[in-house]
Amino acid sequence: MNQIEKNSLLIVAGTALFMIMFGIGSIPLLDPDEPVYAETAREMLAAGDFLSPRIFGNFWYDKPPMYYWLVAVAQFLFGDSEFAARFPAALMACGTSVMMYVGITRLFNERAGFWSAMILTSCVEFFYMGKAAVTDTTLLFFMTGALLSFIHKRYWLMYVCMALATVTKGPIGIVFPGAIIFLYLVAMGQLREILRMHVIRGLLLYFLIASPWYYAMYTV
Repeated sequence: MNQIEKNSLLIVAGTALFMIMFGIGSIPLLDPDEPVYAETAREMLAAGDFLSPRIFGNFWYDKPPMYYWLVAVAQFLFGDSEFAARFPAALMACGTSVMMYVGITRLFNERAGFWSAMILTSCVEFFYMGKAAVTDTTLLFFMTGALLSFIHKRYWLMYVCMALATVTKGPIGIVFPGAIIFLYLVAMGQLREILRMHVIRGLLLYFLIASPWYYAMYTV
């Protein structure tokens, strides 16, 4: 397994933290999405109800609750502010950069891992979304985790990441990585690998994590 270089890891993490975290609390929340996520998390805290998202007193099921939960934790820690609303998205973006460095380094080599992470971190769309109080970088973090786990044959972790992605933004959390993995296996002529992926038990683990909130909301 290729060695992670401490200096490279620090450069990747430091660059991501500076580019994404810098100034995230300096401008007001922007319509249409940021105020909705912040307000929903605020009302979760006020009501003490972390199962049923609500906005202006009305139940709000536009998205699953993962990002609302993360913002609610940030608001509890840092207070009700623009920084708290954007902090989880920024943290997930930084985590994705670090995960990219570690995953690609172990798959190929340290140079490939370093530059993959730096290119990702410097992409305008990536750090722009990392500075916004929206679900995109949280979804990206878990789906990247699922795909890297697949490549490294850590299949149980892959199912966990897919489940958390589903709790972030719905069935896309398993449909996208699942389709990518299947097409990869077809293209590489490795369909027999499915037999080693613990598919039945893995899906049971996936549903054990992803389905309770959906079931609870369906029965409300």
